[in-house]
Amino acid sequence: MNTYVVAVNLENLDSGLVTLHQASFNSENRYEAIGRAVDKFISEDVAIHSYRVSTGNEEISEYIDLLEQGRKIQAIKLRRQHTGDGLKESKEFIDDLVREFNIKPTINPARW
Repeated sequence: MNTYVVAVNLENLDSGLVTLHQASFNSENRYEAIGRAVDKFISEDVAIHSYRVSTGNEEISEYIDLLEQGRKIQAIKLRRQHTGDGLKESKEFIDDLVREFNIKPTINPARW
């Protein structure tokens, strides 16, 4: 289980007012955390305007976003830029994130 912070901007369908709601969830993955946030915050008179999910550590969230897009090499490059670590250390760090957060990349056919 990991802790994810989900911030959701909700738009009131009647007034158009957008409000921010945020909560932390212990979940197996980001998608489960998003689902739990939807269950908690959504009602008949609101729609999701935007949302953001993080692990509480924005640097790690950047890597996770890339990994979920199937962009592992870019995540490794970004880690090297952030830390100055070598290729081996950066790859090991990213591989550890994949295991720790059970990241399954989404496949984007448009990239083929």
